[in-house]
Formats: sequence, C-alpha cells, structure tokens
Amino acid sequence: MFQSYSAMTARPLVFLSLAAGITALTIIGYFRSSPAMTGGPIPHQAYVWQRDWGDSLERSLRSQAPVFERYVVLIAEVLKTTTGIGNS
Repeated sequence: MFQSYSAMTARPLVFLSLAAGITALTIIGYFRSSPAMTGGPIPHQAYVWQRDWGDSLERSLRSQAPVFERYVVLIAEVLKTTTGIGNS
C-alpha cells in the first residue's frame, strides 16, 4: 500500500537518468551525422532563385549543369517590413 522512501526517490532518479541518456545520445548523433569538411575541394554549387521559371532559365541551367556539382533551389523570400518580417 505505501511505498518506502527509497522507492519513491528512485523513480525520479531513473527518469532523470533516462532523460539525460537520451539527450546525450541525441547530441552525439547530431554531431556525428554531419561531419565537418576537413579537406579536399570545396563543392561547386549554384543557388537558384527565380520568380518565373521559363524556357530560357531551363536552357541556362541545362547548359551550365556540367560546371556545377548540384543546384540548390531557393523557394522562399523573406521581406523585412515596418510591421515585422513577412513572407512574399
């Protein structure tokens, strides 16, 4: 019916230990999943942001494709206004 004092204090310690372990594993996993570049050539990438995607843009991207390792397409624009930061 009644738990002893040691049993009552053991539950929070177990919970805190599990939470600390999960937090530590998450932090370790995050840093191991994205290793820093330590040497070698810098990747050659192009960032593309365009409001109108037409034939001329497609031709340009295709003609320059051999030059770049990859294209990174930007899909949003953030504008600072007098009332705050807005999305266009």
